[in-house]
Amino acid sequence: MVSQIIEFIDLPDNEQHQMRALPPLHDVVRIMDRCAGAADRTLDLPPHVAALITSLLTRLQGGERIAILSQNLEMSADEVGAAVGLPAPLVRHRMNTGDLPSHDGGGEQRVHLKDVLALKRKIDTTQAALDELAEETETLIRDHGL
Repeated sequence: MVSQIIEFIDLPDNEQHQMRALPPLHDVVRIMDRCAGAADRTLDLPPHVAALITSLLTRLQGGERIAILSQNLEMSADEVGAAVGLPAPLVRHRMNTGDLPSHDGGGEQRVHLKDVLALKRKIDTTQAALDELAEETETLIRDHGL
């Protein structure tokens, strides 16, 4: 997977400090393009792009290193396991049952990053529901002696 990363971006400490002084972004972000010898141009970015930029800036401000990946990036079961926190045998099981779409890629099953991210969202949603159920159960036991 690392060989398919398009680009890594991180900020030096002094630039992280400068970024912390930036005000929060809003739903619409306007960028200005200044090029020597050309007229300045401005562009209003759509809300989804503004949200992406906000997410990137927030992570960079926190000192995280950002990798830009293609959604068609192919991953092995081991790479998927590392990305979503599941053992590789369970990932292979999800591939075999169709829960995680896969295809043969050079003698081993491979999956696309977009499918891995969809699985991760599904796992996170399920885990959030289980956490809420556990919290409600603990409240019933504590408050009602069940």
